[in-house]
Amino acid sequence: MQQFDFTIINDHKSPNTYKVELMLIELGVSYESLSINDYLKNNSNNRIPALIDNTFKEPNILYESGSVLIYLANKYSKLLPDFRLNATLQNNNSRIISKSVWQLVNLIPSNNNENEIKKVLQLLDDRLSTNQYLGGSQYSIADISNSVWLLYLLKKSKSNQIISHFPNINKWLELINQRDSFKKLNNLMNNNFNNNLNNNGIKISNDLGYSN
Repeated sequence: MQQFDFTIINDHKSPNTYKVELMLIELGVSYESLSINDYLKNNSNNRIPALIDNTFKEPNILYESGSVLIYLANKYSKLLPDFRLNATLQNNNSRIISKSVWQLVNLIPSNNNENEIKKVLQLLDDRLSTNQYLGGSQYSIADISNSVWLLYLLKKSKSNQIISHFPNINKWLELINQRDSFKKLNNLMNNNFNNNLNNNGIKISNDLGYSN
């Protein structure tokens, strides 16, 4: 039986699970997906996403998508500058973590207030007006955290129209969409989200949908 580096517990409905999945794809590690129903047969904790790190003798279980991204970035020394090795990277490290946490608080699909969505997107657009990526000049977990949620919002026709008015966000998404990992995730989300969201009356776009 194949032993995977990681096991991700999800329902393939929440964008938070796809943030973790994109990170795993970026790292190039092996992983398997386990449905929350199968997981609950042996574990009463129904929090998702959850990630099981099988690279240890005793598997390590982690919860909360933001914490998982930081854990993986530190474990593999990727997508998050390590200021312990270079003190000059401390500001970049703090900025990236801050933008990752910012998404958890502000960029959420349950916010259906158009004015609030525009306000949040304007902050994001302003940040990207002076930076190629959210953490600065390098792609990081801040981009993973925010881009997956925007990809989710772009699959809703109304949010699609709103986001199209923010040029810096569009340019940033176009840049990120050049990554093979993001293309893989977009295809995965299309395959899994279509049935789940259409059943709730939400229209799905099969492309990124950020162009005018």
